[in-house]
Amino acid sequence: MVGESGAGKSSLLKTFTTALSNKEDIADIYRIGPSTHGKKSATLKMHLEPIYIGGETKEQEQCLPCRFYDMPGLDDDQTVTEDEIMKIINNNTNECKDSKEAALKKNLTPADEVHCILYVINAKANLTTTISKSINIMKSILQRIQKDDGIRQFVVVTAIDELGVPNEDMKNAYKYRCVRKHCEKVSVAFNVDLFHVIPVSNYFVEVTSNDAKNAMSLFNFWRVFHSGKDFIDRHWNKKETPEGLRKLMV
Repeated sequence: MVGESGAGKSSLLKTFTTALSNKEDIADIYRIGPSTHGKKSATLKMHLEPIYIGGETKEQEQCLPCRFYDMPGLDDDQTVTEDEIMKIINNNTNECKDSKEAALKKNLTPADEVHCILYVINAKANLTTTISKSINIMKSILQRIQKDDGIRQFVVVTAIDELGVPNEDMKNAYKYRCVRKHCEKVSVAFNVDLFHVIPVSNYFVEVTSNDAKNAMSLFNFWRVFHSGKDFIDRHWNKKETPEGLRKLMV
């Protein structure tokens, strides 16, 4: 995940995890900055985050066959640079900051490669006049690796409730004209297919989950998940679904 500081990358993981846990409580496992955090990233270093589908107990939880690189937000302090992000995408993680972390192995297998990139922006981000340096970096990365049947790339638009979608009707967000128009604008700005623009509303100030937001989150999560799986199957010419993933899909 690549995005501006405060755009909602860690909140996106928090929302996915909450929806997958099927519990009333909001997941509290990712560090998220307050709304007044400004342009400083609350994520201080890059780390890999596993995703679990919840059970009634911790022992019943099952780790999904996917992981997210949660990275510091792009900001004026250059906590993470475009070149470092490209090294991660190209599997040169041994040259990046925090390369001593056990999760960032030097000898990566195809399963450890990056199969999908999420560019996370806030719904209020300026895309037409004074475009931020961070958004220009994201657009540059997207264009540098854009190719037919390449790594899947999505632009995730957070805080769509600020566009006029009530939280209790979030499952119908795609039907709102304000959301469709904004996604079209993002599609043009990033030069991506409209299908690869994903509007979301993350848990931020809530203390309990709601079905509408969970449903939207899971719908979007599986879109990304299956797109990444399709890339893996096509890229490595695998015709059969791995047993572990097949069980999850049944």
